[in-house]
Parts: sequence; structure tokens; C-alpha cells
Amino acid sequence: MTDVRTAVLGAMRRPRDETQLTRTIAALTGLDESVGPALVRSLLETAADGGGQRARTALQHAPSSVTLVSEGSLGQVRGRWIRKGGRLDWYFEDGESFRLVVEVKVEARSERDQLERYLATTSWDKSHGGLLLLSRRTAELPGSVTSNPRWLGQIRWDQLLPHLRAIEPTRPDVAEEWRRLIDVVRAPGDLADPPVSWQLAGRTAGRRNAHILEGVKDRVVSTLATGLAARHELLGTSDGLVTAKEGKGLRSVTSSRDVATMTLFIPAKNGAAGVEIKLAGTRAPLKLTTSVAPPRTRVPGVRIPKHDESAPRLGPTFTTAADGWLVALDKVEKDGDTEPTDAVWRQLEARLRAIVESGALDSRMPRRARRR
Repeated sequence: MTDVRTAVLGAMRRPRDETQLTRTIAALTGLDESVGPALVRSLLETAADGGGQRARTALQHAPSSVTLVSEGSLGQVRGRWIRKGGRLDWYFEDGESFRLVVEVKVEARSERDQLERYLATTSWDKSHGGLLLLSRRTAELPGSVTSNPRWLGQIRWDQLLPHLRAIEPTRPDVAEEWRRLIDVVRAPGDLADPPVSWQLAGRTAGRRNAHILEGVKDRVVSTLATGLAARHELLGTSDGLVTAKEGKGLRSVTSSRDVATMTLFIPAKNGAAGVEIKLAGTRAPLKLTTSVAPPRTRVPGVRIPKHDESAPRLGPTFTTAADGWLVALDKVEKDGDTEPTDAVWRQLEARLRAIVESGALDSRMPRRARRR
């Protein structure tokens, strides 16, 4: 029996070392045959929970035994414009019936055309499975990726970690090292976000509030996107439906004085502002404002709900402002040891789900995505 401590030093993994993380998990998977299938199911379940219908289908065909190749090569990347080759972080396969490729990111962003190369050069044949992106933050992806039938979606480490923690390797020594590894990656400063204090801690109130909104941004985008995908019975993934406009020269959250603002654009590409979230105040209770934009221009043959129809379904706490936006105000109280990020999310999640269910955003869905 291979000595686990000799094979891999999971508990001593360097924080945020992407290559060492993928190799450590791959090494533990190679030492215990029960880990590979459990890891595959964890990855696909996380993607399916996020609204990925393709991932849900792949989950139905998840094998009971898989081989994991870490950093396998697809050949040399030759030239700037050639979409060929690259190195795969995780490549799971079960003969000819199942293939799952996972691109793993901790801090770095995907390289130019990286995901497109994997989709184009992997030998999929008639196997089940596809490509997943696992990252610390949700990435903006091109339609050439999200529309590919082998694209299973993107998941975040904070979504996956509870599934990984639930994995119980059959070998006791591997199980012990697995727990050590998960404890390391869950620690603040590694894959877990450092805690946000109610105190300003040297920041302006606006920057502290922006830090809080940045902490809930991915959950906001995911809740709106998966909710809209389910409401309109979309296949595939919810990628491309909602964005907070994070990119070159753009910021997902802005701040001024004691106010931080996050604007959600629907659809993600060339979309208009559909939802705006503001967090204001120096100390608790903080003021949380959630606003919904007026419906977009009517489209022939498509029924677009008026705000006076969707407002009652949003609840009596939403009021109509002079510019036509629907606005709800909430107070975020300090509750024991609860971090402000979690306290804000607890208030915000119910608002976002009500907004989706009311139909107030239906007019912003791409034509191909509107319910027929």
C-alpha cells in the first residue's frame, strides 16, 4: 500500500497554488478508487444544482469507476491564432462511454481560446460528459463556448467545497489526508473569501459596502440566471443570461461616499440594466435597495408584463419610482456573529427570487430564450 504522506503532502499545500492543488487532488484520487467517481458526481451535481441541464444529463451517466489524468496534454499550442492543444487540469474517462474535462482555476483567468480548444480537440465520439470550468469567481464566457453541446457550465469553489467535504475515501489514510486538504482550501486566504467585518477597518464606508456586494455578486448573478433559465425552460446552461459587467475598463461594483452599487445587465451580451442593488450606511443597520427597471420595448407576438401587473406579485414593499423603476428597501441588521455578507444575502435572495417569479424581467430575455 502506497504511503500517502510520501505520495502527496495535502496538508502542506501552498495557498492559492493552482497546479499543486490539482495535482494533490489527482494524487489522492489515484490512491483510492472510490474518490474518482465521487469527485465526478460532486462536480456534476454542483453544476446541475446551478441550473445546468446538460450537467444533469451527464450526471445520469456518471460511471462507477473512472480514471483521472491530471495535466494531460492535447498537444502543443502552435501560433497565436491556432486553436489546438493545451494541457488539461483534470480528464476523467471510463473507456469509451464517459469523458469529463475540468479546467481548474484558482486566481488566473482562462487563456485566449483555452476553453474553445478543449471543446474542439478533445475526442468526444459518442461518449457522455463534456467540459466544466471550476474557478473562484464566475467568468464571462463567449457564446462559442456556452452554446457548444459539450459545455456543461461553470461552477465555483465555494459551491463545490461542501460536496468535496462530504466525500469519504475508503482508505483511512487517504480519508485523513483528504480532510486535511479540504480544511486547507476552506481557510480564509486560500479558496475561501476572508471575512468582511461590520467595522470599517480603515476603509471608507463606500468601499466596505462595495466589498460586501462583491462578496454576494456571484450568488446574485447565479440566482437570477438560473431562475430565468428555469422559468423559460432553457436547455443547456444559464451562462450568458446575466452579468455584472466585470471586464477590462469595467467594474462590477462601484462606490461613492457611503454607497456601493451593483448593476445587473440582462442578457449578459449587449443587455440593458435590469436590476440595480445599492448598499448604504456607515454602521448597522445598513440600507439595502433593490430596484427593477421598467420593461423593454414590446416585441410583436410576445406578451410583456406591465409593471402594474408584476408589482403585486413582487409584494407590497415594492413601490414605483418616478422614473418607472420598482424599488424595495430593506434594513440589514447586525445579528450575532453573522458576517455582513451573509446578512445582506439573506435579505437579497428572497427579493431576487420574487423578481424572477413576477415576470418583471421577461421582456429582457433574448428572443430565442423567451418561453414559446
